[in-house]
Amino acid sequence: MTFNAVTASSMSAIPGRLKILTASWIFIAASVFLIAEFILVGYGPRDAETAQLEGVLGALSCVGWFAGFAVLIDWIVFDTFSVWGFSRRALCGATLKLIAAVIFNIQPWSLLLDGDNPQLVPNFGVPWSDFLGISFFHLGNSSTQSASCRSSTVGDSSNTRTGPCGARGCTAWRLGSSSSPTPSATSTAAAAAPIRRGGRRAR
Repeated sequence: MTFNAVTASSMSAIPGRLKILTASWIFIAASVFLIAEFILVGYGPRDAETAQLEGVLGALSCVGWFAGFAVLIDWIVFDTFSVWGFSRRALCGATLKLIAAVIFNIQPWSLLLDGDNPQLVPNFGVPWSDFLGISFFHLGNSSTQSASCRSSTVGDSSNTRTGPCGARGCTAWRLGSSSSPTPSATSTAAAAAPIRRGGRRAR
């Protein structure tokens, strides 16, 4: 299974390219903080100091997700709509993930700012925000999957949409096909961001 090489002309045709690259780098940084937190959760000692460090890494990761999806929504609305047309599913998916990022922030910040509260789980914080956040995140994934293709290649002025993917529709994108269109950068960036903390075990 191979991917078609992206040509210089198609890259230059991506609207707001610097903005979506910025969002991508923010997502990468958030992923690094999240992986570091997972390593500490799985292999670090079980004490209050480690829990605080986990909270710091988790907070940095969650703030990154929020910032990344905020930039992504800005790019979708102000850079892509005028070029590729309005996509309700792409905007809905990114917005659901922005909501998920807000909810994800509750757990680490509750640990850092109010860790001594007897109503919270010791060395953890609010116990329900991860589940609620991942629920919104999966809803966002489900939405963006439906908007993950366009019938025309990047830069095609016709921008004709056909097929079964919703009211306006789109042609299915098949990996490895020499004639396959370039996947929408909107859905690629929104759907590729890793799941925040769905498989995390309780501390």
